[in-house]
Amino acid sequence: ARRIARIAKEMGIQKFIHMSAMNASKNTPPTLFNKPSQFLRTKGLGEEVVREEFPSATIIRPGMMYGGNYDAFINYFLAVQRIPYRSVIYVYKKGEHTYKMPIWVGDVSKGVERTIVDPHSIGKTYEFVGPHCYKLSELIDYMYDRAHLSSRFLHRNYRRRSLNYLYRAYVAAVELPFKFFRNPSPLSIEWIRVVECTSDVLTGCPTLQDLGITRLVEFELTGGKHAYL
Repeated sequence: ARRIARIAKEMGIQKFIHMSAMNASKNTPPTLFNKPSQFLRTKGLGEEVVREEFPSATIIRPGMMYGGNYDAFINYFLAVQRIPYRSVIYVYKKGEHTYKMPIWVGDVSKGVERTIVDPHSIGKTYEFVGPHCYKLSELIDYMYDRAHLSSRFLHRNYRRRSLNYLYRAYVAAVELPFKFFRNPSPLSIEWIRVVECTSDVLTGCPTLQDLGITRLVEFELTGGKHAYL
């Protein structure tokens, strides 16, 4: 990030937009295994070095995006690897203590386009989130209902349980070959920290509403359709 920002500044680029993530911070608190998310930590460090090299850069922190060709939210929870015993789905603290504001990828695109043409976006940090805040457990229950995945479970009995050491070992085993070949894994300890352990918390930065984008896609509409597909 530093190198790109520095080159952009040297080349006389007028507007530089840096994509970060919600909850990005170099001081992100520890969660699973008493370790912080390296993803969020490096995102926070990236914001810092971009500001150093290109002070007038626009930084965007999107929430968990869903939809599009690569969906790391809905597809993550509906992956077949999440149900190793065909009886339960394991979620950090059953998803009862984490809150998310998922956002449709199309709304993020609109926001990026608006920051490009808005002269007042220079030097600002934006937080792009969906129109509503949900308890993670509610989102998971809704996605599994809309996707009609009860047949995956033993006796069609859908249940959520907290992570245990056996499931954590299972995730590490699933992740290992993907790490070896440097491919994204359908399950990972790091993504558990980002998606399941960390709530979306607005910090007072401008949002999509400040860019004049007030009509956002509802997760119950588009998210449900995407889960079914």
